[in-house]
Amino acid sequence: MARYHELLGDFMSLSRTRRNRLSDLADMMRSTDQKAELDEDGLLTFVREGRRVRLNDPEVSAQYMNMQNAYKAVLGDFRATLGSFARKEFTDLPENFTTDHISALQETLEDDSQIERLENLKERMFELENMAKKDFIARMRFGNWGITVKDRTTGEQVAFYTVESGKYKG
Repeated sequence: MARYHELLGDFMSLSRTRRNRLSDLADMMRSTDQKAELDEDGLLTFVREGRRVRLNDPEVSAQYMNMQNAYKAVLGDFRATLGSFARKEFTDLPENFTTDHISALQETLEDDSQIERLENLKERMFELENMAKKDFIARMRFGNWGITVKDRTTGEQVAFYTVESGKYKG
């Protein structure tokens, strides 16, 4: 966790305006399935309304890329853990196996339960590959206080809100 925190940088030190701007950018990138790029000046570039635009805020650009690097690290660690567990059971898999390696191994097996476990592994690998193809930032929630709304009959959470300051009057 410390490594991810380090990769994220000083997100909470950003002003509320910049955090909101970062959140809006993340929502736009997520809704358009884009991957932002840094230009030669270290500023984010992306497509908006059919045109390539540049975000002229170096601090938000850097923080956005920090968040993408943390996301890549999480995916990489998940992939490594998945691979480690898979190689313990399926010792024929090479160190950096691919879905093609899994398919080839499936062809050699007769045990249906092993074939099914390999199929599940292959599905997880495809999911990771698809996740890595686009930018991702978790939904932003800012605030020092949280309000959880639960269904009175089931106890299930139906909403969660955060606030930084202010008063609620009932």
